Order: sequence, then structure tokens, then C-alpha cells
Amino acid sequence: MKRQSIVLRALSAMVLSVGLAFVPALALGAPFPAAPILARLVPAEQPEDCRLLVENGQIRFPASITNPAMSCPDTFGWYLFIQTVADDFVPRWAGDAGTTFPEKPLALCSAERTENCCPADSFDGLALGVDAPAGTHCPWLPGNAQRDGVLELNLAPLSTAHFSPVTDNVLADALAYAVGGTGRELRQEAVETVHRNAAMVGYIRENSLYYREGNAAVFERAQSFLTANMPFRPANVPGEPAVVDFPIDAVMGKAQWATAAQLLAVGVDVTKTNDWITARMSDLVPGDLDPPPEAGETYYLLAFHISTKDTPNWVWLTFEHVELPGRCDYIGCIDRYGFVAETPEGAVSGYTPPATRNDGLANDSVIFALNAAYPGGPLNPELKAAFDAAGIGTGAHDAAVPLASDPAWLNYRLKGVQTDFVTSEGYPTLLANVVIEGGFVENSSCVTCHARATFDVKGGNALGVFDDTVNTLGYARSNYGAPVFSWFQASGTSRLLGVQTDFVWGLSFFPQPLWTGDE
Repeated sequence: MKRQSIVLRALSAMVLSVGLAFVPALALGAPFPAAPILARLVPAEQPEDCRLLVENGQIRFPASITNPAMSCPDTFGWYLFIQTVADDFVPRWAGDAGTTFPEKPLALCSAERTENCCPADSFDGLALGVDAPAGTHCPWLPGNAQRDGVLELNLAPLSTAHFSPVTDNVLADALAYAVGGTGRELRQEAVETVHRNAAMVGYIRENSLYYREGNAAVFERAQSFLTANMPFRPANVPGEPAVVDFPIDAVMGKAQWATAAQLLAVGVDVTKTNDWITARMSDLVPGDLDPPPEAGETYYLLAFHISTKDTPNWVWLTFEHVELPGRCDYIGCIDRYGFVAETPEGAVSGYTPPATRNDGLANDSVIFALNAAYPGGPLNPELKAAFDAAGIGTGAHDAAVPLASDPAWLNYRLKGVQTDFVTSEGYPTLLANVVIEGGFVENSSCVTCHARATFDVKGGNALGVFDDTVNTLGYARSNYGAPVFSWFQASGTSRLLGVQTDFVWGLSFFPQPLWTGDE
């Protein structure tokens, strides 16, 4: 029997875990391992009309494109990048705890409740609540506000939704990161910010989804309706929803930041600060970070997600800095519009496969080579014209505040876009950011993960991100592919196990009980 390497056995396990037969003998000169799997990650060519046009300063799609989110996902991804960055989403949008979800929430004001309540008609800017600054009791938007000359962001370390535990309880900082990749190491150190636009925060506020009792009421209404009216689905009643259904213009983002020292530790020199979006941050929530971030220290934007309700299951896209090591590791990068990588003649354009190497064993194999530098690709002149029209990258670098005019925005690359759970062939779609999903990139699906965001009967979280298996690195495996009905409802009954939060984990993680006035 031929000797098989540990790496090959691990790679075989990864292939079998997604239900495909593993072909151990790779053809001579094969460009990357597990070719049958990775080939299914490469989408079809986008239609030729998937373009961004600039007319009279306005950015639009050609008239022939009636559903750009589905027909032109990569072009649409850059369109969303433009809309989000042009709105200065980092300083202006709301975060999690303290903005969208106040620490001591009060209910909305009404005809019956006129004191110790949140005004139902105003939450923008620095408007005050009843007896304390906005954000203490009521959802609010930072808008253009800054305090003490330093950008105030709602920061938290290591989102629990994306912190995949190690199965043998080894401390994270004792791991050999050559196994999981540089992105996993940065994930241990990075600071995460969450951003929600006005449409999203407004819906949360208007439907009392910013406190625990309001969410429990959604579950109760959903269960009561289903028990009495099965198989009908409850209508979305404004103010008293039995389902959570965000408006089409809702947009949310998630970003990862690190210091210059943290980046230098993984071989990235950021002395040319105009190449990176930066922010000087205060009011950090250090949590278990050691050492904790210091207020006012400069942080560098590594990568970020954007999600929008342009389709019922949202559109999911992720961007990474062009110099981030391992940017296309494991699953590759897909961009068929903005910065298109070179491909073999006759191949679908826009796919950058993961870097590989030979394992050097007697019975050798082609395996992944982690932490590689990947080419940035040339900038599409059409995209540059759209950037110019939106004022993106047309000004000077600002070290303190990430503004649309900062030229460093041109150094971020689209990793991929996800619009469905599976392909037309039934293969699970994958999308991951090398930092945000560091440690479980090879089996990450944004849309499947967020489909599990649910309320339980008490308004808390009903399901977790990870399943009960591990990936080839030993980290807990993320769910991918189509959702399972049994996640949400007991089979053969009308008993709900959880009510979906319309793909928003924050609704089940962060709302606090209504404030009673006690300190």
C-alpha cells in the first residue's frame, strides 16, 4: 500500500465532508488540489451588459439588466461598495451594543407611555433620549458626530459568532498559525466593528427589536399564529411583527482592524499609511484581548463584509486589503468586473485559485500553500469612472477618520459575492473572508450561517454558528448548504424552536432586558 501523507489524508477528509468523491491521483501539472471541488466554486461568465455606467454624475446599470444582484453579482458587489463607502459607513452608521442595542433600553413612547421612553420619530445624530444621552436608552445613529477629535466606534473583540474554538482546548495563542494561516492569527488580535444603515436601525427601533422582551414578543406572536392558523404564514404587521423582514434598502457591514505592530508580526509593513484605510479609535471594549487596544491608537482596516437586503436572502460580499497574506487561500477569489485576474485562454474570467505547492514526499501531491501574496489585478476603467463620480479615492488620506475621498479605498479587493445556498448543480456555495472567518474558510457560507440567526422563546439566541463536527484543522465546522427545516420547527408539529431574525445575528445576541431604572 502506498504511503499517504497526513496532509493528503486531511485534504481527503475535507473532500468527503462535502459529499464529493476524492481523486487521490492528480494529473501531472494540475494547477491546484482537489480540482473537482474548486471547479464548482467558479461561477459562469457574467453577461456582457454587467457594467456600471456614469451619466450626469449618476451611476447605473444598463437598461437590459433588470436584476443586477442576481445577473451581475460581482458588478453589483462593486456597486454596493461604492454606495456604502460613499456614505462613510464607518463613522456614520450604527454599531451593536450602545448604538443599535442600548445597554439600558427603554420601550418606545406611545399614547399610553409618555415618560421614560424612546421617541418614536427621531434617532438620528446626537439627539438626546429622555434623561440621558442617546445610545444609553434608545437606538441612535452617530451620523457625522465626532467627540474629542477622535472617531467614536462601537468596538468589540472577537465576535463570538466567528470565534471557532479549538477542539482540544489549547490556548489560541499557543497554536502554530502556519496550520490555519495568517488570517487566523490576525483573527485572534483584530478588533471588529459592526455597521448598520439608517433603514436597518429604523426598522429595529420601530418594531421594538432592540430589547429582549420585544424579541420574545415576536416569538410569541409567531407561535400563537402558527398554532391557530397553520399552514398560513403571518403577515408582517408594522410595530407588532410575527416575522422579521427588513426593508429592501437595509444594509449592514462588519470590519476587522489591527494595529501596525500586529500586522508587522505577520510580515505586513504598513509604514506607507496612505495604502491602508485607518482610524484612531476610542471607547474600546477590550474584553479578553491581551494586551487590550489603547484608546486613540491607529488601527488599519484589514477586511470587511457588506450585506444588503436586495434579495430576500440578502446579498453577501466581502473585501480584503490587496496586501493581506493568504487573501485567496483555500477557496480562491472571484471578481469578474473590478480587478480581473488573468486566467487561462478559454476559461471564465475573474477566478484566482488558491496558491499551491508540492508536498515533497516520495508519493508527492499538490497541496495548499498558505499565506501567499496574490496579484491585485488591473483596475477596470469603468469602475474607476464610477469611483470618481462617487468621490471615492479622489482626495487625501485621513489617518483619523475613514472617509470616501481617501485614496486607500482603491487598495481593497472583492473576494466574492454570494446570493444563494447552492449552485444550480446542488453544490453548496462558499464565501469567506481570510480574517473574519479565519480558521474555517474552507467550509464557510455567509448565507447559511446567518440563516441560523434565530430568537428563542425568551428572545435570546436559539442556534449556534457551528455544527458538531470539526474541519481538517481541528476547528469547529461552520454550517453550509441549504438550511434544514428541523432547525426552526419540531417535525410534524406546530411547535417553533426558533424564529429567524432575517439573517441578522445581532438581534439575538445583543438586546438587553428593558431597563427598570435600577443602577
